[in-house]
Amino acid sequence: MAYASYGLGRWWHWAVNAVSIALAIGAILLTGRLSGHAQLLAIMLMLAVVNSVNTWLIRRSIAAEELRVQLATTEERASVARDVHDLVGHSLTVVKLKAELASRLVDRDPERARAELDAIVRLATEAIAGVRSTVTGLQGVGFADQLVSSRAALETAGLDVETVGAADALSPAQSLPAAWILREATTNILRHAGARRARIEVAPGTLVIEDDGSGTSAPPGNGMRGMAERATAAGATLSVEARGAGGTKVSVTW
Repeated sequence: MAYASYGLGRWWHWAVNAVSIALAIGAILLTGRLSGHAQLLAIMLMLAVVNSVNTWLIRRSIAAEELRVQLATTEERASVARDVHDLVGHSLTVVKLKAELASRLVDRDPERARAELDAIVRLATEAIAGVRSTVTGLQGVGFADQLVSSRAALETAGLDVETVGAADALSPAQSLPAAWILREATTNILRHAGARRARIEVAPGTLVIEDDGSGTSAPPGNGMRGMAERATAAGATLSVEARGAGGTKVSVTW
């Protein structure tokens, strides 16, 4: 009964439980030994009830986890869509205006038209670089890969890096926003902290990034606000605080 409930499909669960209980009741009726087999029948009934409740809870948990993964993926796609729309939409609008201006100036003022064309080339290059950066970020959403990448980037910059815990301590739904937050926190350490040591700790439902840099005296920028928004959208709490010995501690808790 237990194997059918947990090792086979739902149909087998109900079939094996029903057949087992029916056989037990039939044996009791045929032998007339209700007192002798009552305990066995009670155990089988309890197993059927417990297995049914447990498998129902397991299916609900799996369905809820799949839904969380879908929601996190949808949020990630929406964020990428916003980034690309803001970047490419603005750049293409400016490129269009400058191209129209250069077209009108090409005969009257060739020098100014050339300057506008140079500006178009610069804007297009910036837009391409922005799109590539966004796509790279989307491709690197795997938390395990991001953990390795962040450690390598920090060590390359000369920091002493300590990692505690395994990447699979976070669920798939938690890994998506955690990878983005870890990437942003790593960027902040490299750009602003001036740190010598960093520590990344991963535990079930928790991600902590610490450094011994200059702390959090500067006002929060777009990166910090982005981390807070991602954490909120993922149902997590983001905490950014100064460490007692100097530096910054970023914590994400589900």
